[in-house]
Amino acid sequence: LTFAYRNGQTIFSDASATLSPGHAYRLYGANGAGKTTLLKILAGALAPHNSDVTFGGARYAPWKDGKAALAMATQNPDQQWCGATLSEDMSRRRKALRERGTMLSDARLTALANALGIASLEQHLYELPLAQRKRVSWLWPLAGAHPWIVLDEPTLGQDRNTRENFSRLLGKLCGAGYGILFVTHDDEFAAMLPHRVLQIENAGIREL
Repeated sequence: LTFAYRNGQTIFSDASATLSPGHAYRLYGANGAGKTTLLKILAGALAPHNSDVTFGGARYAPWKDGKAALAMATQNPDQQWCGATLSEDMSRRRKALRERGTMLSDARLTALANALGIASLEQHLYELPLAQRKRVSWLWPLAGAHPWIVLDEPTLGQDRNTRENFSRLLGKLCGAGYGILFVTHDDEFAAMLPHRVLQIENAGIREL
């Protein structure tokens, strides 16, 4: 993996890593090392240079073909909505997911939204307080349509009980074969979830 921003700042230079399903990985490194950049590359928001990314042995280029491997909850939940209400968001995502959208029934998504504290699918997302919007941002990663769950600072604004329940749920998902990739400054939350550490430094990636 090789990537540099237009200002010339090199983030990755011949970096490499192998991620295995059924495990959680914490991206660790100094601010600006490239944690969020890596997530954006895997989500297709940024395109690397002269790089070879594979998924299950096949070429994976979400910046060209659309992401099929992962669902991401961004650090700022307001950057990921596809509609003003949860119902609009669901409808647009189903179309974008194509055949995977059939996995996401109204009943299943409604039950998951209720568990995350949303009583109605007609709830206007931007009217919710930030901590609640953050929980709603977990909806698509937890919905199960993609084999990898990607979380950028997922516990912002969450109380300890919510964080504990969330870590237990993520652990169960790993046990079911899902992979998890997360970035967090919340060391207490990280300690609740068994994980491996991917250190990002000096334009490389190293598993500790």
